[in-house]
Amino acid sequence: MKGLLLAASGADIDMSKYFEFFNSDMSLGKAALIAVLGISVVLVILLVLVGLLTVFEKIFSSLSKKSEAKSKQTANAVSAEDESDEETVAAIVAAVTMLYAEDCGEDSVPPFVVRRIKQVSQLNSKR
Repeated sequence: MKGLLLAASGADIDMSKYFEFFNSDMSLGKAALIAVLGISVVLVILLVLVGLLTVFEKIFSSLSKKSEAKSKQTANAVSAEDESDEETVAAIVAAVTMLYAEDCGEDSVPPFVVRRIKQVSQLNSKR
């Protein structure tokens, strides 16, 4: 920029060192070949990245489908158990509420809500 300002002011400055690249002996065909080669390298790398992303998408979508299928099976099993055991759940909730009422008084409301009852396998305890 300084050289351009000095050239505009009338000073004698050699500007050829700033434009050495443009004065090369490279032919137009060679320059076009280098440009096409550079663009093709960029496109090949982009295609490789697209391929990798597609492979990752297929891997992760198959994993999510498997987990969705497992969660659906679990949900179906839980809903079937819930429908068949409504009376059992009501009896358990009533028993827990009675035990709480015995300890804290007849008119007290339990500070909990029974949302799920899960059967636990019997433990082999040595008590």
